[in-house]
Amino acid sequence: MHIPDGLLSNNINIASAAVSGGLFYYFNNRLAKTIDDAGLNIAGALTAFVFAAQMINFPVGFGASGHFLGASLLMIALGAPLGFISMSVILVIQSLFFADGGITALGSNIFNMGVMGGLAPYFIFINLNGAVSAFKTRAGFSILAAACAWLSVFLASLSCGLQLGFSGVAGVKTILSTIVFIHCFIACAEAAIVFVLLNFLTAVRPGLFEKYYKSYEDKTAETAAVNQ
Repeated sequence: MHIPDGLLSNNINIASAAVSGGLFYYFNNRLAKTIDDAGLNIAGALTAFVFAAQMINFPVGFGASGHFLGASLLMIALGAPLGFISMSVILVIQSLFFADGGITALGSNIFNMGVMGGLAPYFIFINLNGAVSAFKTRAGFSILAAACAWLSVFLASLSCGLQLGFSGVAGVKTILSTIVFIHCFIACAEAAIVFVLLNFLTAVRPGLFEKYYKSYEDKTAETAAVNQ
């Protein structure tokens, strides 16, 4: 999914960089007022994990690559501001020091993987977790997070394919039928990894995700106790 230099049109790169840069500036200002050492430690560990996992990639055609994304995992674990900053830092380091993704396409890659692959599914996750009782339990939380991880890869690959298509690399239908189709299977693997990883993290660091289910489970337990 990392797009190299020379494939996208200048207009797409400029527009994507403007959106990505604006969001980075906004979230960075928010973090400056709220971040603490504990949050930074967790962010560092998860960012390092996603960075390492993303380095294992393979070509899927039209200059793009397929790999573990991890954007939804970062957003759910760290929240939108820190999750987006973490994903952006990963992509900047990969582009500058590992030639994984072009420098001129950096804004586009951040848009695809940070905005479409991260913020969009996170917004859906937050709303469903808040509105649907089934997703407010620990098991429901893990299932919803896995589904959003699948959606994360799908949306990122869709955005990547559209950028390549509208830049004239090949026909839009041709690119989408290749890149998006392949990433639907990659997304299944991502969903499984996120599901297993979240279940592990909720066991060893229960406080990390309790905000998504603990209050509802406590309320349900209290109601059950009263009705006995």
